[in-house]
Formats: sequence, structure tokens, C-alpha cells
Amino acid sequence: MATIYFPIALILGWQGNEEDAEGRSRRKLLDLTMCVVQATWLLCRRSTCKERRESYLKYVCTYLQNLPSVAGQSTFKPNHHFALHLYEFLGLWGPVYGWWCFPFERINGTLQRISTNNKYGECLP
Repeated sequence: MATIYFPIALILGWQGNEEDAEGRSRRKLLDLTMCVVQATWLLCRRSTCKERRESYLKYVCTYLQNLPSVAGQSTFKPNHHFALHLYEFLGLWGPVYGWWCFPFERINGTLQRISTNNKYGECLP
């Protein structure tokens, strides 16, 4: 939904005159949003290649470079840092579709191996 309908709605809703300040501001925000949409679209493909990885990195870097000028109040968050590492992860592990839940699956496996009898403070052998 975010990579198809949201961009279409923004383009249709924000089309207009770029002669005034509001129009220019909307255009900058739309360009910034489209960088995120394109990066997400490339990241979520079921296959990957060097060109897709390079394009993903280009869109994320463009987004991060333009974020302070478009949304002046925003600050960089840990997710922004992690987004840059996804470029490396695509090369190491392949498409995100195949590994995006493995940290949660690992935690679930660890929790399932814990022996419990619903009593707190006691360890069972």
C-alpha cells in the first residue's frame, strides 16, 4: 500500500503550482517521500543484484542528505543508521524477504527452550 497507493495519492493531491512557497515545499517533501518509497520498493523485491543494491543506497543517501533541509525539526534516528547497513546485508544474505524475521525467530526459539513451571524465582535443571 505504501509503495503504490500512497505515492499516487500524494502526487494527485499535491499537484499544482510550484511558483509559490507552499508548492515548492510540497514538491520537496514529495521528492523526499519518493526516495523512501523507491528504497522500500527495491529493498522488498524477491531477488537482488548489484544494481538494485546500488540504487537502494542512492535513494537512502539522497533521503538522508535532504531530510534536514526539508524537515528541519527532524533529527537522525537509529533507523536511519540501520537503513544504510541494509545495503551491506543485501550483499551478504540476499533479498530481505528471506531474512527479515530471523532475529524474532531466534528470540522465539530461545524462549521456547526455557523450562518453566509458571513459578517465578526458581530455576529448574
